[in-house]
Parts: sequence; structure tokens; C-alpha cells
Amino acid sequence: LDEIRHCDILCWLFGNDCGSENAGVVSPAGREFDLATAEGKYRLIYVRGRDDAARHPKMRALVGRAQGGSDPEAC
Repeated sequence: LDEIRHCDILCWLFGNDCGSENAGVVSPAGREFDLATAEGKYRLIYVRGRDDAARHPKMRALVGRAQGGSDPEAC
């Protein structure tokens, strides 16, 4: 996460899965997204595919947060 603090621009590709989760049930992508948001970083987020039904529910929630929502169940 320290690298996030040193970046000016962050770029993600969100797909169907969240990746591994820690004990707090937050994936690395979710932790990075939260920190980048808190730090006011410029974020470029590309969402792979159009079928939200194919996404893990937590990834759907993270995509929703990236679009301006606030779902606590996100990755």
C-alpha cells in the first residue's frame, strides 16, 4: 500500500473476481481503491465486460463504489 501513496495516477482493470481477501474480508484491490480514494488520487478504472451477473458480488459492489456508490460489501 505504500506504493499507492507515492503514485499520482492509478489504473485498475476490474474483472469478475476480487482476488484473495484478508482477515477483514477486503481484497488487495479493495484496500488499494480505498486508500487511493482517501488520498484523493486520480484513478483510471476500466471494467472488463458488460455482464454484471458474471461478476462476484463483491466485485459488483466495488465497481459500484468506483461509479460513485458506497457499498460496504465491496472487495
